[in-house]
Amino acid sequence: MVSKIIGIGNRVEFTKVEGTRGGKADEKNILKKKVYVSKVCDIIDDTRIKVAMPIEGGHIVAVSLNTKLDACFYTAKGLYHGRVLVVERMKEDNIYMMVVELQYELEKFQRRQYYRLSCTMDLQFRIMEDEEIENFYKNKKLPDERELKLLHDGVALDFSGGGVRFVADEKYNKDDLLLVRLVISYESTHKVYVLVGKVIATSEAKNGRKKYESRVEFLDVSRKVREEIIKYIFFEERKQRKTDFNTK
Repeated sequence: MVSKIIGIGNRVEFTKVEGTRGGKADEKNILKKKVYVSKVCDIIDDTRIKVAMPIEGGHIVAVSLNTKLDACFYTAKGLYHGRVLVVERMKEDNIYMMVVELQYELEKFQRRQYYRLSCTMDLQFRIMEDEEIENFYKNKKLPDERELKLLHDGVALDFSGGGVRFVADEKYNKDDLLLVRLVISYESTHKVYVLVGKVIATSEAKNGRKKYESRVEFLDVSRKVREEIIKYIFFEERKQRKTDFNTK
């Protein structure tokens, strides 16, 4: 049931569907267009949800009836997406609202968390010590960001909610555990993450110069952190697409 997934007050982001052929939304296209932010006001039934009319720049975005939208719901159970149709508009207590009807069952962003954003971003890392590994598996604890020492520098080539691919001077073995320090900045957000990564593979970088390319899978990342990383990826993807569009 929708009420078991979506809660009142949950954030929802809409993008207008243009030129689609019907059926389910293409996961690769979600959030690539202009995004309008709203929130859930009420769950009417299993297919209809009442949301606030989106606001942009302090002005209400008057979405027309029968408009199809791709929706991304930020819920306590993770990110969900679906195709919706605007079926009703109203004003309650001086708040403009609209009722959207789900066109198909909501789907969780299972695969999207592994969508890889191509980028060039500095990161730092090092092999985990035995005591740190034991503390991680037994107590789910990691060193504080301020306590990290002897970190190596690398450059991320792409990353996702599930892992990162980077180039550095060091060569690692499969299944080595690394502490990975990532700094993410966008809009007014600036966050530092210390994550555990398991080496999936390491090979000599194509450009030579004794550089090595490693693929790392993040382990035991909290839902909150993973969703923050995914949100950053969405933001950067939209920015890249906008830049590409403006340069054409």
